Amino acid sequence: MVGLVPATQDSPAFQLPPTPRRHFRPVTSSILEKAFAKLVAAANLAAGFPTLHDLRRGGYTLAFEAGVPRELRQRHGDWHSNADLLYLQPSMEQRLRLPVAMRTLHCRRRT
Repeated sequence: MVGLVPATQDSPAFQLPPTPRRHFRPVTSSILEKAFAKLVAAANLAAGFPTLHDLRRGGYTLAFEAGVPRELRQRHGDWHSNADLLYLQPSMEQRLRLPVAMRTLHCRRRT
């Protein structure tokens, strides 16, 4: 990639190559959102859904389901608070693990 889009040490990490009319320009969230919206439209999905934010939320849930520790999920998503928990979308099966585990422990203690 560096060979395709050469840059200086102080250049943004992600940038678009120059064109005859403009120099290098950084890839901004606005550019990403517009490109993603075009992909969504090309896939004949409803406008405005999914969004880049949906990918963030879905990725967090997927990492949770894969058993990735919370500390790594937080670091990957750059969360410094408990806000990452708002992204979690546990399935019904996952939500039912708690009462099942509690029942199992309770039954073991009774015997």
